Amino acid sequence: MAPVRPTLPEPALPAQEIEETYGDGMAPADEVLGTLCNLRQSHVELLSSRILVDGQIDVQMLRLAALSLSDDLGVWEGIAWQYADLEDELDAARSVYGHWEYAIGLTDVDDVDAAVEQIEEAELVIDTLPGDEVVEVGC
Repeated sequence: MAPVRPTLPEPALPAQEIEETYGDGMAPADEVLGTLCNLRQSHVELLSSRILVDGQIDVQMLRLAALSLSDDLGVWEGIAWQYADLEDELDAARSVYGHWEYAIGLTDVDDVDAAVEQIEEAELVIDTLPGDEVVEVGC
């Protein structure tokens, strides 16, 4: 069963209005832009590495990893319109988040085997994110 893709809330302003308000000359603050450094394999692998311990799901770590990735996605979604070249990476992060959220739901109904499958699917998607050899400005 494919995971249900999570839906994030719509921005308070439509993308066109945001672009008109800020224009091409405005860039996100360095602190916001710096979060894009986490849109890479090593960061998401670190979150994922503590979810499965000896083949067993650490549900608290799964929830924490999903929450952390959700926070990152919230920031990334807010500046995505300025970085169209990152759409594939954002889609991968959304997919990982979807798998983790689905796994949380499966653990809530005690379907641990299916939850492990979702976590393993997420790990395959994590492998598609850029590695650390891709150096971004400011990272």
